[in-house]
This record gives sequence, structure tokens and C-alpha cells, in this order.
Amino acid sequence: MQYKEENRICQNCKNDFKIEPDDFSFYEKIKVPPPTFCPECRMQRRLAWRNDYTFYNRKCDLCDRNIISVYSPNNPQVIYCNKCWWSDKWDPKYYAQDFDFSRLFFEQFREFRLKVPALALFNDNTIGSKNCEYTQDFAYGKNCYMCMVMWKIQDCMYSSYGADTKDTVDSMGIFGTGEGLYEVMYSEKCYGCRNVYKSSDLINCAFCYNCTNCEDCFMSVNLKGKKYFILNKEHTKEEYKKILDSYKLNTRSGYQRAEEEFNRFLLTKPRKYATLKNCLSVLEKI
Repeated sequence: MQYKEENRICQNCKNDFKIEPDDFSFYEKIKVPPPTFCPECRMQRRLAWRNDYTFYNRKCDLCDRNIISVYSPNNPQVIYCNKCWWSDKWDPKYYAQDFDFSRLFFEQFREFRLKVPALALFNDNTIGSKNCEYTQDFAYGKNCYMCMVMWKIQDCMYSSYGADTKDTVDSMGIFGTGEGLYEVMYSEKCYGCRNVYKSSDLINCAFCYNCTNCEDCFMSVNLKGKKYFILNKEHTKEEYKKILDSYKLNTRSGYQRAEEEFNRFLLTKPRKYATLKNCLSVLEKI
């Protein structure tokens, strides 16, 4: 059967969305009707159960002390603090129940889920991590605070989604043995960098985008294997240091000046249409 592309209106947000012919073929194959929600609204529904970034004050339902949790106080789920949850004070077999074949599965599963204790914060503090009480979806860390969806990190705070990094603040998407980072996003193997985006293998760089294997570069875009570059122009070591010092990045005014100039410069440079890595035959899926 030949299908045609259709434009539909999302029943939730009322925005237009497109259903491709290949999509109709897939829905026919798995015997489901075409969606009535747009892709963004469908994603919101699929992720509605998960919370990694909003913390609440509530009480532990076992020891009754005040705790921090990803579950709000009005959530009916039984919540134990991490110390109680990892302890031997309760027996998970106590919550076992028989399945009633006369009732819907998901009704019973919801009842079962609400009464079985859940971790206040999903981390392994005092088990595999040390001094990392206020973290979420976190494991094998040391001395970390307000870090979410991260593993094997040390001395980090206010960051999310990463692994194998140290001494990092206000960053996201950091992988591959990074260290000494501030406001770095979706980069790997960077050291002593700040305000670096979608880059890798950088040392002592600031305000760089899509740069690779560079050292001591400032406000530059799309560079590879460069050193002492500012605004994509090469300088001597002395010139580079003098210009960099003139910005006084350790001050608020200097930081704002660099940020504004970098954002204007970034708009003058081409960007890749997509970020792909180790992919094969995926262009038609973008």
C-alpha cells in the first residue's frame, strides 16, 4: 500500500506536525494507529515519570527525619532516605502480592509500585560514593554536590550528564577524563577550560566552539590542532597572553564582554548540520 505524507494537528499543543509515508508503514507493521500527539508532546508523556533535576523537602517514611528527595511531598509513593533504604531495617519480600487475573495489570502494578519503598535520591552515597549525598542518578563519586546523571567524578558541583571528570562546575555532557572545567558543554578530554562547547582534546581554552586538539585558544570556532589563536587568528605567545589578560575573565564585566563578543563571532561561522559520531547510514534519519 502506498502512503502519502500527512500534516496533522496535535491534540495536546495544537501545533502542526508531519507524518511521513515510512511512519505509516511502520504503524501498519506493528498494528497501531497513527499518533494524535506531535513528537514533542509524545516525548513529554514518555518522560513524565522521571525527575532528575528538581529536589524537594519531605520526610523519610521509615525514620521520619527531614530529607531531600526527587519525589514531592504530595507524591503517594513510600520513600525511604538512602541510609534507611540501603539498611536491613526492612524486608522487600514483605511487599509481595499475588496477581489478580480478574483485574487490569497496570492497576495492580501501580498499587504495588506505590507501596514498595523507593530511594529518596538515586545515588550510592556511603556505598560506592563518598560525600555525595545531594546527587541524583549518580554512582562512584567523591566530594560532589548537586550533580545529576553522572558517574565516576570527583570534586564537582552543579553539573549533569557526564563521567570521568574532576574539579568541574556548571557543566553538562562532560566525558573522557576532563578536569578543571567551568561552563563546558558536550565536550570530552578537556583540561583547564571554560565556556567550551562541542569540543574535544582542549587545554587551557576559553569560549571555543567545535574545536579539536587545541591549546591556549580564545574565542575561536571550528579549529583543529591550533595554538595561541584568538578569533581564529594566530598570535605569538606574548601577544596571546597580553590580549587574554586584557579581558580580565575573572571579573564579571570581563566575562560579559568576552561572552558578547564570542556570541557575535559565532554567528559569522558555519556550523555542522548535526552532531554525529561513529554513525553509519543515518543521514536519511536526521
